[in-house]
Amino acid sequence: MIRPNMGPEGTLVRKSRVTPEAYSDVHVTIVAYPYRDRVGELTLRNFLRLFPPGLAAVHVVTGKAKKKGLNGMHVEQVPFVEPKGGLTMRLCQYLLSQIRLAAMVHRLAPASSAFLFHIGMTANPLPLLVARMRRKPTVLVFTGALDKTIRQLMTLEGGTLAALTSWMSPLVQAISLSIASKVAVQSESVTKFANLERWRHKIVIFGAIPVDTDEFRVIRPVTERQDAIGYVGRLSPEKGVREFVDALPVILDGLPGARIVIAGEGPLEPYVQSSLSRLNGRDRVQYLGWVNHRTLPELLNELKILVLPSKTEGLPAIAEEAMACGTIVLASPVGGIPDIIADGVSGFLLPSTEPGSMLDSISSVLHRKNLGDVSDNGRKIIVSRYSLQVKALEAHDFLSTIGVRTV
Repeated sequence: MIRPNMGPEGTLVRKSRVTPEAYSDVHVTIVAYPYRDRVGELTLRNFLRLFPPGLAAVHVVTGKAKKKGLNGMHVEQVPFVEPKGGLTMRLCQYLLSQIRLAAMVHRLAPASSAFLFHIGMTANPLPLLVARMRRKPTVLVFTGALDKTIRQLMTLEGGTLAALTSWMSPLVQAISLSIASKVAVQSESVTKFANLERWRHKIVIFGAIPVDTDEFRVIRPVTERQDAIGYVGRLSPEKGVREFVDALPVILDGLPGARIVIAGEGPLEPYVQSSLSRLNGRDRVQYLGWVNHRTLPELLNELKILVLPSKTEGLPAIAEEAMACGTIVLASPVGGIPDIIADGVSGFLLPSTEPGSMLDSISSVLHRKNLGDVSDNGRKIIVSRYSLQVKALEAHDFLSTIGVRTV
């Protein structure tokens, strides 16, 4: 049995029976849907940090990333097919992507100890099926509820495609979950939120993004910061950014001393820019677009509150990183958020994304007299559960749990 000990600054120190030397001949293949933007690449890069050098040889199958361009790991490129055209064309493109990924899995199977299916692979059961047929440990890393995400994304579409996709997504997700030998969720709350109880016998807790708590640290105490309220993340319907932007007139009017910061990119970027251009009080709103990950700690240290009004999540890395920087996180209680935010203790839960309710929640947080304590508690949670050191130990145990044989 592994017994936890607490190290400096609350870091969880565990004595694992599994050592890196035991995995010297292990080759893990991580398959991610061929993403098309920097958000997808950053998400994958962060996930790869769970596998420290010496733990295992990691092979990545994905889209446009350059070979050895992801944390120094070898990358097999699968061409991304931009989904466009009519319904029939898009269905053909979807099937073609699966076939290409499945062919790559088949080719790499002899040299692979295990397959981990990451970004977007809940929607791609064929490559999972090939891995299972090759008798390899096959783990579906569940980063968000496909049916909930698709339902939100289809608000940008319309007609037959939206109706068909919304109807098919729960079925495709169920097929993928049934095929996988294990399902990795980022935190326990995800199981309930995503209705995964049926597959509980397969579930392992793994995949929460590790945080470099030396890089993401408190530079300026939250009590010394201006009333800066931010949204940082993908500009996409499932993230609730449209609701946040729509609430800005009420927020700005109700909080005359506050300023707003929005950072990110995604399909709703034109909507965000258009809405901000018509906004009274535009001079109090800063739109940054994409922010380089190296400069993100500095940005987070400028914010007093990070608002995450998501409709669906796994365990968002930006919430972990913000808490590590002492920033107060105000987030919808979806996915794994309740596992890191105890309302009023380590952060705050957002009960509604209605403009008036959002204003009330933000105003209530700004007027709390114990924000310093909440900030400290939030950072302690990240240091003790999600630091690079803690997650490195979890990776050893995870590989053993999914059936990877050691030397």
